[in-house]
Amino acid sequence: LFVVWSKIIKHKKTLDDRSTDTANEAKDNVKYLYTLMKFCKPLKRCSPVEMLDCIPGLINAIRMINSISRYYNTSERMTSLFVKVTNQMVSACKNYILKDVSKVWELPRDQALQRIGDCLHLNTEYQAC
Repeated sequence: LFVVWSKIIKHKKTLDDRSTDTANEAKDNVKYLYTLMKFCKPLKRCSPVEMLDCIPGLINAIRMINSISRYYNTSERMTSLFVKVTNQMVSACKNYILKDVSKVWELPRDQALQRIGDCLHLNTEYQAC
């Protein structure tokens, strides 16, 4: 009987430890993701030209999370975060280029080149950070 109770108590302690660790991980992740939110909002509503100002802050916040976070600093999570940021920037650039037209060749040549150039400049700055 003692052996059975001992196994049950060990199993319960293991479950409690995992549960506590998972709860702490969730709290940690939420805290850092809220930190990123103020930097990510401009990615959704700004043009690539306006995004340039928020990129250094966003990258610094991601660096801070990578160096401080106990749970969110895994390569899988950092990669996933950068994929999401990059995809949002690509989507914003696409919308910027196609603003007021359905196809890029409907734009006047100089305007198309300017918009594409703005997007390339954003990419360059993003890669440099």
